Amino acid sequence: LGGTERAYLAALNAASGQGPLLYPRALSDGQFYSPPESLAGSDEELDEEGHGRRAVTAQEKEFVRQGRDAMAVVDQILAQEENWKFEKNNELGDAVYSLEIPFHGKTFILKAFMQCQAELVYQEVILQPEKMVQWNRTISACQILQRVDDNTLISYDVSAGAAGGVVSPRDFVNVRRVERRRDRYISAGMATIHETKPPHGRYVRGENGPGGFVVLKSNSNPSVCTFIWVLNTDLKGRLPRYLIHQSLAATMFEFVSHLRQRISELRSVLR
Repeated sequence: LGGTERAYLAALNAASGQGPLLYPRALSDGQFYSPPESLAGSDEELDEEGHGRRAVTAQEKEFVRQGRDAMAVVDQILAQEENWKFEKNNELGDAVYSLEIPFHGKTFILKAFMQCQAELVYQEVILQPEKMVQWNRTISACQILQRVDDNTLISYDVSAGAAGGVVSPRDFVNVRRVERRRDRYISAGMATIHETKPPHGRYVRGENGPGGFVVLKSNSNPSVCTFIWVLNTDLKGRLPRYLIHQSLAATMFEFVSHLRQRISELRSVLR
């Protein structure tokens, strides 16, 4: 974030009476990539391989800063739910909203009620992004390029085509920050540059603004949760904006449809 964006966030916090912007800390600085079979059930569980991974180089510290900046914006978006503008819903009650973000433009927000425990969505969407391609047809590739520290990673993602092939596949390089809090799990990220994946001719390189995945635990019922996907993206190319906005909303509904199918399959195996 630039100085003007930091000033904007500071002003936003002052206006909401929250005081200076504080980056929310994860409950544990421990390893977030605990073995999937544990369902990441305990904040004390640590993956031996990644225990205590720290950002050392200037580049690694920059990646961590980018992840924190993305997390701060996602937290601000979540705090402004009363300002979300309804865009469309589906027959299951899932809804897509939008919010105009200074410096980043129109951000889309999917909100969906899930009939499963929060840990299951956390495992499938946040902990194991590289496995998402096995069940999520809206993406065709996801590769972890680097694990920077216990909360930060760099991913290379390729989206499937959309709008009946009118929107061709795009590739993205993203920094992601994962936090596990008392009432929610969050993966927040934004576009970055990584030496191993410069743009190449095969795909148009898209650029994501701050966004990510949020899984809200239920206070009253641990067997349900709310899934939120915050999406701010510039697909580049020459497509008309209205077409891009239509295709993004459709992709968000398709994503959650695949997620529900995946959860259903997992629960039948776990029974």
